[in-house]
Amino acid sequence: MALRQPYGYLSNHREHRVKLNGFVTVSGDWSIAFDAFWSSPCTWTPYEDAGDNPEIPYDVHHLEPRGSRDANDLYQLDLQLTKGFTVKGVRLALIVRPTKRLQQ
Repeated sequence: MALRQPYGYLSNHREHRVKLNGFVTVSGDWSIAFDAFWSSPCTWTPYEDAGDNPEIPYDVHHLEPRGSRDANDLYQLDLQLTKGFTVKGVRLALIVRPTKRLQQ
């Protein structure tokens, strides 16, 4: 576990991050690719700025101590299917990517 800083964790602090990507080439000039990541839960801090409160001239005003709230873990999986072919000597590829992703 990381040491707790005297002012709390930074806004992008996550204990663990895992990223995977790769592809498999299949006969018939097909390929299947994937890109995935998972990040452990993080901390965040509610704040207000000049857009929320005109009395704040610059920067932000933290409403609670930094890193006082916990968020969920995040994950995402993207897939891609590719079919290569040649038309009159020109190499082309048809790429299909599903629009609905496994995401949180």
